[in-house]
Amino acid sequence: MIKKIWNRKLKGVLSAFFIGSAIVYTKIINCITTFLFSSNIKYAGKNLCIMKGVNYRYPSFIEVHNNVIIGKRTSLSSEGLQTQLLILEDGVSIGYNCSIDFSGGIKIRKKAHIAHNVLISTHDHGYDYKSKPIGKALEIGEYAFIGSRSVIMHNCNYIGKYAVVGTSSVVTKDVPDYAVVVGNPARIINYITIVR
Repeated sequence: MIKKIWNRKLKGVLSAFFIGSAIVYTKIINCITTFLFSSNIKYAGKNLCIMKGVNYRYPSFIEVHNNVIIGKRTSLSSEGLQTQLLILEDGVSIGYNCSIDFSGGIKIRKKAHIAHNVLISTHDHGYDYKSKPIGKALEIGEYAFIGSRSVIMHNCNYIGKYAVVGTSSVVTKDVPDYAVVVGNPARIINYITIVR
């Protein structure tokens, strides 16, 4: 552990002290954020890690199950369409600085991973942004992986189990189970085989 913050030279002691202090401070803030988040949402499982800067709207529509991680500065928001839930099943991890709109409802299945800076939208205003939003549900399958800086558009309703969305892809339609998609718009380039 000490190798992560100190080079074992005397000149590095001060730097190691400040880095260590920052780590401890961040862990305390994350514990407070996790407690406040867990106390306010519809359902909170065990062993959550909600990092500092996570913000959310409509907490009564958010369910987070066991062993979930949500990275710093991630936003969980909704246009307020009634009864549409955000459900994160066991082992889901979401990177930092993601923007997840659950207006149409999102269910993220167990152990799916969303990398950093991902944008997910589940509603559409058509050509008039002032019009009433129309929600469209999204399900992300178990063990799916969404690469950093990807965009999942409202017309995608399903990302399959074990599917991989490549970095910076724009997903405009459903992704089958085990498919690997890349590009803008994202296209299938391969299927993966899971060896058990």
